[in-house]
Amino acid sequence: MRLRVGCTRIALLAGAASVVAVCAAVTRAQQGGVFRSGTILVPVDVRVIDRDGKAVTDLTARDFTVLENGVPQTIQHFLAEPVATDPAGTPPRPRPRGARSEDEAPQTNRLFLIILGRGRLQEPAMGVDGLIHFVHDLLRPQDLVAVMAWNRATDFTVDHAKILGLLTRFKAAHPKIEAKLASVTGGLAGVYGRGVPPQVQADIDALFANANAPAPRTMTGPDLGASGALGRDIQASAAALQTGDIQAANPNRPNLDVVNPAAAQAVGNLTFDEYATVTAQTLQDLNAIYAGIDYLRRLDGEKHLIFVSQNGLLLHNADDDRSVASAASDGRVAIDIVHTGGVPLDLDPLPVKLIAGQQTSTEPASAMTARRVSDLTGGVFLGNVSAVKAFDRINAASLFSYQLGYYPAEREWNGQYRRIEVKVNRPGLTVLYRHGYFANEDVAPLDLRQKVTYTRIASAGSYTGDIHDIKVKGSAFIDPDAFAAVSIKMTIDASRVIFTTDGDRHVARLDVSVFCGDRREQLVCQSWKIIDLRLKDDTYQKYLKDGIPLSINQPIEGKPSYVKIVVYDFDADLLGATLIKLV
Repeated sequence: MRLRVGCTRIALLAGAASVVAVCAAVTRAQQGGVFRSGTILVPVDVRVIDRDGKAVTDLTARDFTVLENGVPQTIQHFLAEPVATDPAGTPPRPRPRGARSEDEAPQTNRLFLIILGRGRLQEPAMGVDGLIHFVHDLLRPQDLVAVMAWNRATDFTVDHAKILGLLTRFKAAHPKIEAKLASVTGGLAGVYGRGVPPQVQADIDALFANANAPAPRTMTGPDLGASGALGRDIQASAAALQTGDIQAANPNRPNLDVVNPAAAQAVGNLTFDEYATVTAQTLQDLNAIYAGIDYLRRLDGEKHLIFVSQNGLLLHNADDDRSVASAASDGRVAIDIVHTGGVPLDLDPLPVKLIAGQQTSTEPASAMTARRVSDLTGGVFLGNVSAVKAFDRINAASLFSYQLGYYPAEREWNGQYRRIEVKVNRPGLTVLYRHGYFANEDVAPLDLRQKVTYTRIASAGSYTGDIHDIKVKGSAFIDPDAFAAVSIKMTIDASRVIFTTDGDRHVARLDVSVFCGDRREQLVCQSWKIIDLRLKDDTYQKYLKDGIPLSINQPIEGKPSYVKIVVYDFDADLLGATLIKLV
């Protein structure tokens, strides 16, 4: 059973694949444009292909119509941009977004970030061979490319020979690395794992550290970029326990939108441990995708993120897909997706995605996710074909593009997501473009703490048992003196919480979340709080001995039958959770 939590979902009792469902609104970023008369030029990169997948190159500005939130816009900037072979000249480098110019400059090279997902990527579609073909035969000399796999990534480079060397080594080494990872991080261990085990990390480092490879970058922490949703859901104010008194802020309860229970049947023929393994791989792949989006959106121009996966992401709701797509679209990142595992037979019993309780397709869920994400970002999805053909299609679709620019009729930059629609007046063509952006003027950073915290708390919410890394004891009862509220008291073991010192104070920060479910496992209350601790020494010593006390009086929208408490310490990367049954 999956439960709607604001713009995300938390599964309180069952394993939910969409525990990393993201509310991409917090990734809102200004899209590279220019100021003029108090407005910002919005660039839209458009690729138009015919029925054979070939680029259409003879269109003019008069052939296009652009709408924003359904309102026609005036195209005031137009470029037709073929990618030409240019073996001479200074090797290009990724351009960070900087000072804005009066006009968008033509883009003379393509930029590809290849993310190698979890699982076996070679058979049966010959996925790594397809990638080698793409880099060796299809990239133009000036095209920049980087590779990310597991928790390592290369720099962008035009030295394609170095990338080919890495891919060749990856082809030989990744089945063994994946087998080792499966043996130590399968099932629930993968959901709660705090990074790659040392013995496996050494193999990964050896693959990336080869002298013929571009300089590898260490991806900080095990979870890069799962979500900024916490920025919306979490409470802005915090409790200060400086003298032992609890000063908890009133929760800001979002509207509840319970997902149709039919989605819970999407476990198919998978055992729970198998389901947890697939869920863990989805978490890790989503983390990599969001890390890639976060990096690419800070670079100028149009970018391509190629996600190569055995069977794709195990998400069950269109909102999850749109969250990924909106974050990428906001950054002018087209996501191309290649599935190398053929028809996902073990996932075939996942035939239904629900939008407002309605069936949308009988296509396997992972293929639906891939198709929707690629469509909404202006990329392409290739499944059940040879990887060589897939990368031929990706290359052909990206060799020629049009850049359209308009000054929005809506001049208020209020941070809201704006939908873009592009049409051409010639029938039988496919138009690839980003379907929206957030109306912000500045590029706001994605907060690492929020990303990791959300992933940890969401993962804990999908586990039925208690988690004792940080011991949590609690009690809960429906308060007869409060209108429709549950009273929760808890004690948090302080011995494993990381404290630092600030003058005469012991300082720590905890994330404390509470979720209440009724007998049908529908969410009837939730609370996300940041607890800032600035303790005098005597209080600190008392809490080390007796635990950190915390009380929450939480409004409810129904009759809860259980309460789940989740505590997370980001600095220690430790979780605590307990489930309390109500009479």
